[in-house]
Amino acid sequence: MTPVGKSDHVVLSFDCELGITSRDNSHKFNFIKGDYDQLRLFMDRNWIKEFELLGDGVDDVWNYFKSELERGMKMYIPMCKGNSWKQKSTWSRPISAYQKQMINKKHRLWQRYQETRDIKRLREYKKVRNCVRKETRKIEKQEQLHIARNCKSNPKLFWKYVRNKSSSLSTVSHLKVKVNGEETLITDNKDKATALLEFFSSVFTKEPDSDFIELDKVALTSEMPPLHITEYDIHQKLSQLKLNKSPGPDTIHPRVLYEVCAEICSPLKHIMELSFNTGDVPVDWRSAVVRALYKKGSKTDVSNYRPVSLTCISWKLMESLVRDHLMNSLLPIICLATTSMVS
Repeated sequence: MTPVGKSDHVVLSFDCELGITSRDNSHKFNFIKGDYDQLRLFMDRNWIKEFELLGDGVDDVWNYFKSELERGMKMYIPMCKGNSWKQKSTWSRPISAYQKQMINKKHRLWQRYQETRDIKRLREYKKVRNCVRKETRKIEKQEQLHIARNCKSNPKLFWKYVRNKSSSLSTVSHLKVKVNGEETLITDNKDKATALLEFFSSVFTKEPDSDFIELDKVALTSEMPPLHITEYDIHQKLSQLKLNKSPGPDTIHPRVLYEVCAEICSPLKHIMELSFNTGDVPVDWRSAVVRALYKKGSKTDVSNYRPVSLTCISWKLMESLVRDHLMNSLLPIICLATTSMVS
């Protein structure tokens, strides 16, 4: 076959049968091609009237809202077709029709040279080869420049490029643990998850089951006003979502929440107020998907991994509203106390 770059050594092609583990992406949504106009019409309804039939159970209301949103996603957002490695394009980078034409011309000239051994064919081949190499390097520089400029706004693009250049594709390597004083190598994924769970649980502080110590009562100088959640506040938060983030246990992607933010402000407001009034939180909001990320050192040591929790975006939204309310109430008091101390 045609040599790689400017090398004089030809490329030998082999057909090998290898057993590989592939990831099936056929059940994932293709959010880029979603019909969000129809999804907005589907979600634009009188949610409060529908919630009245469910009672005051916050889990029932949340599960109904989530099921309806998932039903709309299945109707108006297509699924990915087949495995990602099967659908991958032959060209690793987007190139123009002229560049494809030059690459094909390079291959044809090499085949002609192999058949005729004509020096003119070889010179013409080298000229086209150098042109192709120049264009491919230009594309590579443009790609790296694009990643560097967007590394802050889209860090996933940067880490995807880094993983593409690394030799290790597995996130969690085989782990070594001590069982009855003997070191054992764990290769099964379920056993790896158990070993990481035991280590992560051992480093967390366990609070006692007894009641907290009651603090001394002090006179109130100012009282925090009650929290009032408005649809405007929810809309502002949803419109500022980062669309490249991963969903939590509820599997609702931020792209969907962003696109239908105006239609879901009312049901989310009702669910949050119901949670405050009843003192209960939906099970999805109390759950998290924990991922083990490698830090440094030996990959076989469980202490060299750290946990990262993925929680529901709706729960993060509610946390953000509570935090803003606390800060807005405390900052004037802190500023007043600081001014008094300075004076």
